[in-house]
Amino acid sequence: MAMLEELPANKTPKDIMEQVIQFIKQFPTLPLHYCRKDSKLLYLEPGLSLSKMYTMYTEDTAINHKHVSKKIFDKIFHSLDLSFNNPRKDQCDTCVAYKQGSVDSVSFQEHIEMKDRARHFKALDKELAAENDTLKVVTMDMQQLLLCPKSFASAVYYKRKLSVHNLTLYDLKSKDVLLFVA
Repeated sequence: MAMLEELPANKTPKDIMEQVIQFIKQFPTLPLHYCRKDSKLLYLEPGLSLSKMYTMYTEDTAINHKHVSKKIFDKIFHSLDLSFNNPRKDQCDTCVAYKQGSVDSVSFQEHIEMKDRARHFKALDKELAAENDTLKVVTMDMQQLLLCPKSFASAVYYKRKLSVHNLTLYDLKSKDVLLFVA
């Protein structure tokens, strides 16, 4: 007598789990600005939450009435290396490593001294530019990647969004700003 292998009643079928994974992967993600090479986490848009995603998921699957519980949805989400906790301000790798205890205090102190020296020379260059019309001192910043359009309507989350890069150049003397958006 052959025994039929059946899924336990509380086990989520693989096709339903794959459906959840595909649903979650529809949302656009962003890497960290400075720590891209060291972090495998991708971040979802600010304003989106796991609860909002689950609500959209249940609305999306309401037709066939086959959806997973919030607990299973959360578990699948966290297995995909995604997060909502995009840091308010990215920090350099050395500062983050020091806070985590993986950089010794001597190396960190050297790092801080180099940072302070760079700021000092920037201030000197700014003073020189103020005195000399033939000298131009410019700073630049590559802004964090932005997704457009920014909307919290569920239908927009399923669409491909435009990734916007913004390089800013700032003249320290004239205070002129140039933006290069791509």
